[in-house]
Amino acid sequence: MYPKILICDDMVYSRTLLKNILDQIGQFIIVEVENGKDLMKELEKSQQKNSSYNYLFLDLEMRREDGIALLREVREIAPSLEVILSGGVSLTDENIKTGIDLGVKRFVAKPYKARNVRTIFKSM
Repeated sequence: MYPKILICDDMVYSRTLLKNILDQIGQFIIVEVENGKDLMKELEKSQQKNSSYNYLFLDLEMRREDGIALLREVREIAPSLEVILSGGVSLTDENIKTGIDLGVKRFVAKPYKARNVRTIFKSM
């Protein structure tokens, strides 16, 4: 079975770019959501089906939502999910420290670049 990746980002362009990069890297089952509400629904649905995700790419800078607050919610229902936090200017030292405190081991700057995403998966 291929690893399952969930992408949560409110920008269609960013989701598409990341999906295209992931398709070049390897074979994954990729699901995209555009907001926290859909993210939580998808995680709950996958747990009910006993088909959990292996990875979550979570954008820190969505228009209507706080990525760190979403990360806290994710940790309540999926404490062992491998989360990769992504962002541009929001990838601050403070957000990185908070992410680490919440179990995040990997971070990636946006816009996504193939070499950066590839490095994430080589280090796992």
